[in-house]
Order: sequence, then C-alpha cells, then structure tokens
Amino acid sequence: MRNSAAWDELGIDTLQDRRRDERRAVSLPIEVTGFANDGRFFAERTVTTGVSESGCSFQLRRGLERGGIVAIRLLPDGQIRTSENEPFLYQVVYSTRDKLGWTIGTAKLREKSIWSATATVAQAEVGQASSTLKQRIA
Repeated sequence: MRNSAAWDELGIDTLQDRRRDERRAVSLPIEVTGFANDGRFFAERTVTTGVSESGCSFQLRRGLERGGIVAIRLLPDGQIRTSENEPFLYQVVYSTRDKLGWTIGTAKLREKSIWSATATVAQAEVGQASSTLKQRIA
C-alpha cells in the first residue's frame, strides 16, 4: 500500500515554484468580489501585496476556497468605481490564515491582465513627463 500524499500542499508549492513572471511587492488599491468560504457573497476593498503579469496576492478579512473565482477591480487613488476600471476574473491559488486575516494568492483567467494595463498607463505617464521635460530644456 502507498503512502498518502498531501496533494493540496504539494500543488501550492508546485504552482509557486512554476511562477512564470516575477512578482513585485506593489501596493495598489483593489476591490475584490466573490464568494467566501461560508458561501456568502462579499465585496471588500484592500490593496495588493504582490503583483505579477499572471496574478496577484492581497489580504482579506475572510478566507476563500482554493479554486474559487473572484473579480478584482483596480481602483483609482480616490477608490471610487468608474466604468473604465472593469473587473478581471482570477482563480484562487491559495488562501492562508494569518494574524491580519487571510493572505490570498490568485492567477488570472484570461489572457489580458489588469496589471499590464496599469503598467501601460504608468509608462505613458513617464513618457509624457519625459517629453514635457525635454520641451522645457529645449
């Protein structure tokens, strides 16, 4: 008879080791909606603790089921919803209880990434600032 393996634990380690993109410690305001461990719908505002092209991590007051789906909406600085910041769907990869509540790790479910859109906007702002500076110098 074979020994039983803790596949959930092994799966989480495997997914973390196989991360394709570099995760950066970035704090961006987000709104997360979905269904918690207790089956109740929730909407909670928080900030990211890590971001990569393929996913993100953040803290919540409630636990989420591994494999569950959440909608994540990037909020502007004022944390007001607008039609321009549509939610993106992510799958929960891990949900770990800690001192502050729960640490959640997610992976994107579609090719487009909310974070690449953020990077594009940031690059555009840097480009505009650079152009303005060059015009002032000239």
